[in-house]
Amino acid sequence: MSATAIAPRSQPSIVADGLVTVDEAADFLRISRSSVYNMMAVGLLPSVRIPGVKSRRIPLAALRSVAAEGLACSVPQSAAS
Repeated sequence: MSATAIAPRSQPSIVADGLVTVDEAADFLRISRSSVYNMMAVGLLPSVRIPGVKSRRIPLAALRSVAAEGLACSVPQSAAS
C-alpha cells in the first residue's frame, strides 16, 4: 500500500498561524479560563481537539479576531450551564 499525499487546501486554514492552549488564550484576552471555556461552549471561539491530548486548542487567528472585535467582554457567565 502506498502513502497518498494530501493536497493543500485552496483556502487558507484557520490554524495556519498555530494553536494556543486555553491558558494562553485566557492570558492573551485577559479573561479567566472559565470565560474561555464559556466562549467555546457558545460558539464565540472555535477550538479543536488534538488526538491523544485531552485539552482543546484555539486557533491563534480566531483568538486575534475575537480580540479585535471585543467579543471577550460579552461572554455570558452561565454559558456552560
